[in-house]
Amino acid sequence: MEMKRLLIIGMIIFLCTTGAWADPLDQQLPKTATEQLKNSTRQMVDQGFNTEDTINMTRQMLANKFNQQQILQAHAVLMEAQKQGLQTEPIMNKAFEGLAKQVRAEMVLQAMKQVRLRQDYAARQARVITNDRGKAQQMAEIFAGSMAAGMTPEDADRIVLVLRERTRNMAQAHSEELAMQTFMTTQTMARLGMQSKSVGDSICQALQQGYSAKEMHNMQYAIMANSRHSKSHSFNEGQYGGDEGMGGHGRDSGGGMGGSSGGGGGMGNGHM
Repeated sequence: MEMKRLLIIGMIIFLCTTGAWADPLDQQLPKTATEQLKNSTRQMVDQGFNTEDTINMTRQMLANKFNQQQILQAHAVLMEAQKQGLQTEPIMNKAFEGLAKQVRAEMVLQAMKQVRLRQDYAARQARVITNDRGKAQQMAEIFAGSMAAGMTPEDADRIVLVLRERTRNMAQAHSEELAMQTFMTTQTMARLGMQSKSVGDSICQALQQGYSAKEMHNMQYAIMANSRHSKSHSFNEGQYGGDEGMGGHGRDSGGGMGGSSGGGGGMGNGHM
């Protein structure tokens, strides 16, 4: 009798713990998810991707009518980026951005690949400048941000070429500091809406004139201060015109191109 009661208790405990330890993928992914898709999602989680974000992305892709192959491609882009040591958060953020705006699957995948390519390019350029992994990652994130905000690969290449020439005979610490400030100034100018060629010309000219890291830092803040002044001035003019019943309009010199770091340019109205 005692043995029978113990067996019943054991079965109850087993049934309770089985539910508690059930695979979250089976619980949270819809029934339309195939075993191959579940395995790919599970592989991402096993490789260190956030479980909730990975499942949520896969669920949203299924809800947005991505087919299995397209979702597997999205997973592959992220896992390949991670293997390369690249920042994967901007790539996943780009996917969520497209899903939120119900952009077509092909365009979401294209945008994810473009962000990965930017991350890869920026990481390679940063590794040329420093062997410090943390500094290289920071530089890459900033430089990728400038490209997301509108810098073309051609103008980015120009900046890197002139920067490498400028730092050729510098001590490592000084070259890293100058590179960091150069990339930050580039990103600032791009985010303020300046044309890629103009940013490239300005940065290259400053480097060729022998700007130090401190001078590049000052250049960045002077540009930011000037932009704030221009916006404030334009806003006040627009407000005054409106008050006088003349229909005045403020002009935003910033250009509204401030993409997120490592992210990517605008997705809207169903387009990436």
